[in-house]
Amino acid sequence: MPFKIIRQDITKLHTDAIVNTANPKPVVGRGTESRIYEVAGWDSLLKEREKYGDLEPGSAVATAAFDLPAKVVIHTVGRPWRGGSEGEEDVVRDCYRNSLKLAAKKECRSIAFPLLGTGAYGFPKTRALEIAEESFREWEDISPYDIKIILTVFDQDSYLLSEARYSRIEAYIDEHYVQETLDAEYTGPYEPTGDEVCEGAAAPVDDGEADVEMPSPISSHHLLLRGARRAFGKSKMKAEASAPMEELRFAGMTASKRDLKDVVAQAAETFQESLFRWIDERGMKDPEVYKKANLDKKLFSKIKKNKDYHPSKNTALALSIALRLNLDETKDLIGRAGYAFSPSEKFDLIIRFYIEEENYDIFEINEALYDFEQPLLGAI
Repeated sequence: MPFKIIRQDITKLHTDAIVNTANPKPVVGRGTESRIYEVAGWDSLLKEREKYGDLEPGSAVATAAFDLPAKVVIHTVGRPWRGGSEGEEDVVRDCYRNSLKLAAKKECRSIAFPLLGTGAYGFPKTRALEIAEESFREWEDISPYDIKIILTVFDQDSYLLSEARYSRIEAYIDEHYVQETLDAEYTGPYEPTGDEVCEGAAAPVDDGEADVEMPSPISSHHLLLRGARRAFGKSKMKAEASAPMEELRFAGMTASKRDLKDVVAQAAETFQESLFRWIDERGMKDPEVYKKANLDKKLFSKIKKNKDYHPSKNTALALSIALRLNLDETKDLIGRAGYAFSPSEKFDLIIRFYIEEENYDIFEINEALYDFEQPLLGAI
């Protein structure tokens, strides 16, 4: 059951079903409902809706979609928010549950929901979102029927993390971006002077680059080591460009040419081989993996059938989350697909934050990614 959150007008989605937050009486309400009727064809849709008469809170019925790009419209009825003491949450859960059941009965493979109850009924958006996610998890656990779920929101405020969690993620991004970027930069184009070069290191090569001013907290010991490493690295690169392979030396070892067949024969596990080794070690079944990764069954099947399958970084990370891999294990798995974590990408840092927290709830991770305006995991 891939689940995706998007900021989009629900009437423009080409899903099998869209859900309308309906008035309990066969009349047209405000907001999303009015827009759905306008695009579908007011008279045609209302005539279909009138066949069902008054609807009970939590119930759902289906009509044709007429001029909408969807195939069917599922009408479900919530309850006005009165502080939560009148069963409002249970009604919203029933709306999601009954809409999904009806979509499955209609053999829909995709369905789009608005954030139910948050319009004219005034349901608190944060709690409404939690109930939506809980309902989708419940569906995933109890239903054998695969259906792609899309949650549409109109604005960023409809989908906000709690302030405490948002602040912690922001702090993590700031800390790791600053530290790792400094590390990357200052093991970069620094050229040592005179007494900063380690004994036995090659002399620095003048390649026209300007010296980088080092921040004062970095010790002279670190400058010494970094300068030597950079000096050796640059002279070695220039030497490689002109010297025969058999003359190269590093740490007392002789580099010699290898036959291409030998190189290919020593190839490590592919991404696919490593993935299914992990699945076996975890004792997981395939459906459990692709559901926890928020991936489509067809995509997972392609990966399984092709030893040399090359996934997107998004897919590789989603599968790492499904397998509950730690940070080193995740780096290894995505590395087999040619990817690495970057200290300058918010997407990567948010994933790292959740892995280090040992929080592998992909819905919660996607909530954070969405809130920071990053691509979501899975949902392919």
